[in-house]
Amino acid sequence: MPWIDIARAARKGGILDDAEKQAQVELGLFLRQMGFEQVEFR
Repeated sequence: MPWIDIARAARKGGILDDAEKQAQVELGLFLRQMGFEQVEFR
């Protein structure tokens, strides 16, 4: 299954970590614009 190889390569290359961090930044900004004062990711 080629998608497994792609996922493995992304994990190894740090792409997934970078994507997760960027998603948290973007979602945090969006939620603050919607009126939330604090946003926390666990």
